[in-house]
Amino acid sequence: MKKALELVRVPAEGMMVVCFDEPTEQVRVGRIQRLQRTARGLEVDLLYADQYVQAGDFIWSTYFYGKRDAPAHSGIFEWPGDWTFTFDLAERSLPSRPGWLVHLVF
Repeated sequence: MKKALELVRVPAEGMMVVCFDEPTEQVRVGRIQRLQRTARGLEVDLLYADQYVQAGDFIWSTYFYGKRDAPAHSGIFEWPGDWTFTFDLAERSLPSRPGWLVHLVF
């Protein structure tokens, strides 16, 4: 049986995380590139993992879709599995395809 996603108490740059945005119900998977606390809240630049689509689908179907214990609020959650992410493609693509990096505010 899977355990519920756990909120990250002290997020840090370099962490591999799941980010859930409640209003849009979007799940994002990646590595925290930059983290800053501002008057707007916690601002995060998240670099998508090279396996973003597969990882996102896995997280959505395992922890969110139709699950009673799915997170009800936006937040940054620990990556729950042993999956080893790669970021080579994302890092190489950033200069020409900045869409690999997403800015989130919590």
